[in-house]
Amino acid sequence: MEIDINKIRDYDVQGIDHSDAHDYADAYISQATYDDPKTGERELNDEEIEGISSSDKYDLIMKYIH
Repeated sequence: MEIDINKIRDYDVQGIDHSDAHDYADAYISQATYDDPKTGERELNDEEIEGISSSDKYDLIMKYIH
């Protein structure tokens, strides 16, 4: 299943190191709530979070930080 990041409603980011600003290479999404069109709002599992593209993860992390 492809995750549409526009349907992620709430998420948490861990591993933020501001001395690594702009890259945030160690930051990761630890939890995310998704508005699934088939089942309604639910938690994404680890596999689904890992399946989010790197560029989308980076966008979510930047949005979280700012």
